[in-house]
This record gives sequence, structure tokens and C-alpha cells, in this order.
Amino acid sequence: MLTVLHKPRVWLMAALAAEVLLAMPQTVMAASCCVCTHPQIKNGQFCVRDTKASCESLKNSTNQDLASASCIDDTSANPCKKVPAGKCLNEPSGEIDFKLSSVPGFTAAAGAAGQQTQTINVKLNIDVPGLTLTAPYQEGGEIIVPMFAQYLQAMQKVFIGVGLVAAAIMLVYGGFLYIISGTGAKVTEGKKIITDALIGLVIILGAYVILANLNPNLVNLGALHLTIINTDRFTFLTSGQYSAAANLLGANPNMPSASDVLAETKKQAAAKGIDPCIAWAIMTAESGGKLIIGHDENWYAGKGNPLPQSRVDFLRSRKYYSGKDFPSDVPTMPGNCTGATRDECDRVASYKPKGSNDIVQNDDIPNFGSPPDFGLDWRFSHGFGAGLTIFPNTAKCSNGWRGYTVGGKCFSVPELVTKEGQVNALLASPGFWKNGKVGGEPVKDPMSVFKAWAGCLDSANAAIPCSKVKNLLDIKQRYYDTCKASSA
Repeated sequence: MLTVLHKPRVWLMAALAAEVLLAMPQTVMAASCCVCTHPQIKNGQFCVRDTKASCESLKNSTNQDLASASCIDDTSANPCKKVPAGKCLNEPSGEIDFKLSSVPGFTAAAGAAGQQTQTINVKLNIDVPGLTLTAPYQEGGEIIVPMFAQYLQAMQKVFIGVGLVAAAIMLVYGGFLYIISGTGAKVTEGKKIITDALIGLVIILGAYVILANLNPNLVNLGALHLTIINTDRFTFLTSGQYSAAANLLGANPNMPSASDVLAETKKQAAAKGIDPCIAWAIMTAESGGKLIIGHDENWYAGKGNPLPQSRVDFLRSRKYYSGKDFPSDVPTMPGNCTGATRDECDRVASYKPKGSNDIVQNDDIPNFGSPPDFGLDWRFSHGFGAGLTIFPNTAKCSNGWRGYTVGGKCFSVPELVTKEGQVNALLASPGFWKNGKVGGEPVKDPMSVFKAWAGCLDSANAAIPCSKVKNLLDIKQRYYDTCKASSA
């Protein structure tokens, strides 16, 4: 009892230290927060964390998902609380990482079907109170998987909370031993427990602060973004096919490698005053420099993706290029592929005939020794190399051969599969040139060229809004940046 009376200041300091340390996580872990509403979120509000500007300015964010959002500052003592605490529908994320379609209750806008998300309940081996996992969903050319980040962040908070509670208990216990003991081993033990508890608190809080300052994404995990790899149907040219095309044109019959084509792309672009990296990025993204022919009637990326008209027309015809009929078990393609019949059209498009491991494929084979059609089924469109597409109703070249007209010149099918012809046809695109005047002043901004190449416009009311092909534009931009970095 005398020991307690002799050490009132020690006890007071220990109690104050415990109180301060227990309060620290709220101070360290709190973050600035914007609370937002959006027309496509019908049943509540969502939160955006760690914004460095005012919340009202988020409508001018580079993140288009926030363009129609209305946001205000959350001035509560503990901002960005997730439901069921009553603040946000979502697990708050940063401005750049925020995805509107990851918020539970998201409703896709008209014309954006297939991008809705749903909230699912998963039976976890270790239950985490208040955790709601969001199902994976498709957005553009990616599959977004938020649930792993949500689970890990929830467990991270649980472990930090458990560590803080344990440290507080040990501080109180160590202080208790230190106060009630007069001298000897118990005093030493009490001091050691207090010291160890303080060290534990420093490690728990210090680790969080250090990681948060090094890179906020280390403590604020984002969703996994998995790029969708579509099964594209191509014919890769053989050396024999290339030789046939080259001999027909009187060109070099030696089959070029992909690196040869890419090197030629840079060389010809530089000679025309075009940024070589812009041309290289397009050629790399579209074909990788490989000389290929795409058969559009064979292309189908799966339910929820565009259903090419060539694929629909081919299946409706029920005949191969050779004239042979489809197997009898192949279902009939409906006459209309919108609304309620779309599911049936998807089923037919992906149907695998009995005994086959693949969907129905046409049997046309390129033959560059047989103009004017070169062995290709021109009931349907065909793509060549760097995104050059010839449609059935496209005007033929002056000699009657199938070809692709661009920049005032008609490139015949054999030309489009040679190294020089493929590159020249690419660089003749008006998108490389200001005001579309081929051979005039080249466009310097790579994204402007990429958008022109994609045929998209920034307007949401455009036939092809650039937001719909953002993933493809970003791929070309990444290739461009890689090219510039390697040229520096």
C-alpha cells in the first residue's frame, strides 16, 4: 500500500500514456473523405478517400466515373465509415482507383448493359464483422475482382485492432504489477511488460504509417484488374503464302519476321516525318508485327461482348466457303439478335458441333496466286495486319482485285500482306496527318492519332465514344511510352 502512495505520478503517467496510445490509431488512420451521390447509385452514397483537392472538384477528375458525381467533404470525427456503420455503401477507395460499378447498388446506364455488379455473401472460414464482398464484374476489356482486396483490408484492420487492444491490456497489466509490487522481481517484470507493450504499439502503428507514406496503395489495396484475352481467329501467313504474294507483286519473296515489320514501321514513319513511336505502338498493338489475316466470320469473344455481323451472317448462311453444309446439329441463328433473342444468338455463335472442340469455323484458305478474291470468302469482312479491314461491299482496286483504299491509294490483298505494303497502308491513314491531309503535317499528339485510328470521339453521344474503347487506347499509349523510354 505504501508503494502505491509513493508512486502516484508513475501510475498517472502510465494511465495517460495508455489513453493517448489508444487514441492514436484514430488520428493516424483517419483520412480525408468525400461523401458522394450519383444518378446510377440508387440506394445510398459512396465515399472517395484521400482526395488532395476539394470534394467539389472531383467532377473535374480524370476518372470519368466521378464526372456525374456530387461530392461534399465529410467532416465527421471518423470519416469514410463503411456500412453498417452508416456512412458509405462501398469500401472507400482513392480518386484514381475508384470504380463506380464496384459500388453495391450500381445500376448500369442505358446502353451499358452487362456492366452491373452485385453484392454476394461468401461463407468465410474466418468471419469478419461488417464485411460485404463485391462480386467480380466486367468493365471494358477487363474483369475487376474487388473481393480479395476487400477481405485483406478487413483482416488488416482486424489484426491492427487486436494488436492495439492486446497492447493496451498488457500496459494496464504491467502498470498493475509495477504499482502493487514493492520491490524485486515483480517490479522488474512489470517494467518489462510495459516496455514490450510500448514496443508492440510502435511496431503496429509505425509499420502502418511507414507503408502509408511510402505508397498509400500498400495499405489501401485496390481491386485486381484482369485483362480479357479474346480468342481471335487469324491466319498467320506461311513462307509459301508470302512468297506467292511477293512473286505476284514482283517483290522480295523472303518472309520477314515480326521484328522486321516493326523496324520497317519505324523507318518509314521517320522518313515521312511521323513520330516513329506512334506508328510502332499501333502496329505492335494491332498485330505485333506479324503478317496475318483475320476472318471476321470466325470471331466471337463470348456472351456479353459484341456479336460481329459477319459471324451472324455466316451462321445464318449455314454453308462453308467450299459450299459444304453445316453439321445438322448446329442450331439455326435467329433472324433478329436484339432483345429477348440475343441469348439464343449467343448460344448459336458459341455452339460447338458434335465431335468438335471448337466453334463453327469457315474453311476459306488464303491463296495469293488466285486473284481477284485470293481464296477468301468475301461474303464477310476480313482484317489484315495492323487493323486494316476490307468489307464485302468495299470497292475493288482498278485491276479488279480485292483491296483496301486509304490515302488515295488502293492496296491490293497481296500488298497488304507484305512488309512494305502493310507499313505504307498503315501510314497512309488520315489519322496520322493534320486535317486528314495525307503527306502534309503529321499529328504530334499520340492519343489524337490513337483515337482517330479507333474512329472514336470524346463525345458520349458519338457513334463510338472513346470511353468505350479506353482499354485499347491505353494499350497503345503504354506501347508508345515503352518505345519512347527505350529511345531515350
